[in-house]
Amino acid sequence: MIHSRFSEEKYREAMSMVWEMEESNCLLDLPAYRVVIRLFVALDDLGRAMRYYSKLKEAGFTPTYDVFRDMISVCIASGRLTKCREICKEVEDAGLRLDADTSFRLLQLENQTMSL
Repeated sequence: MIHSRFSEEKYREAMSMVWEMEESNCLLDLPAYRVVIRLFVALDDLGRAMRYYSKLKEAGFTPTYDVFRDMISVCIASGRLTKCREICKEVEDAGLRLDADTSFRLLQLENQTMSL
């Protein structure tokens, strides 16, 4: 249900479903975490995206490449270079490499931060 609302870009409805699931203590599986994180990234809500990213890891799941990329994207949009670097380290530890676009946007953020 959350995925269908997200796919239809009905983000507020999807968010309501997340809160409903939380209130009823539903456990999320990896695909559900992926959609919930993607939802909060689409809403540019770093705090909630980070919260569910942490919950995903606490539940014993390993983030997938798309989750890493989405988290780096929302951190870049928020100007959170340190958090980007932490997630990049996790990407490396997982044996993955960032795509060229994400690497370029990260480099741009680093350059902006250095020039301040």
